[in-house]
Amino acid sequence: IGKSRLVREFRIWAQTTGVVVAEGRAEDAVRRPFGLFQEALDRLVRQVEVWERVGQAPAGTVATYAPHLRDVLPALERSWPGPEPEPLDDEAARVRLLDKTSEFVLRAVEGTALLLVLEDMHWADEASADLAEFLARKAAAAGGKARLLVVATLRHGDLPPEVARAVERLSRAGLAQERRLRALPREDQAELVRSMFG
Repeated sequence: IGKSRLVREFRIWAQTTGVVVAEGRAEDAVRRPFGLFQEALDRLVRQVEVWERVGQAPAGTVATYAPHLRDVLPALERSWPGPEPEPLDDEAARVRLLDKTSEFVLRAVEGTALLLVLEDMHWADEASADLAEFLARKAAAAGGKARLLVVATLRHGDLPPEVARAVERLSRAGLAQERRLRALPREDQAELVRSMFG
């Protein structure tokens, strides 16, 4: 029982209290840009589309942000075709993308709460680390209007430098709190196994 199991139990509890949960995961074998966020954003886009149909979200929310989200979520191109995404070569375009994607996340959950779970951040790419940091700062700037909790799991010894720097900056700014899990002592491991399997 480790970090993923602990987060799974927290996620289940959050869902039972009516919190919207979106989960993303980085993969060791494939470090694609924004890979950490793709599952979570896909889930959030689909949820907002449902809310739009039943009048719980302003009509056109996804359409407004789709041109920006396609850069982060290429699968969106199938349901929201449009012009080619602008190249992210220059800093202004990169910041605009981070800003619009973060704005979508916060706009999507106005009036509700969101638990954003980011699993295995130690495998994240630089773009995902940038988005995590940008989103945390934008949510903090929104004050009490943003009901967002981001829970990220990671192994410190495996952090790429760009992810380590983002985590450090968020910690220094008071926007991240760390909870390190320690291994259970042998006697507690044996007790756990006995309680699980009799």
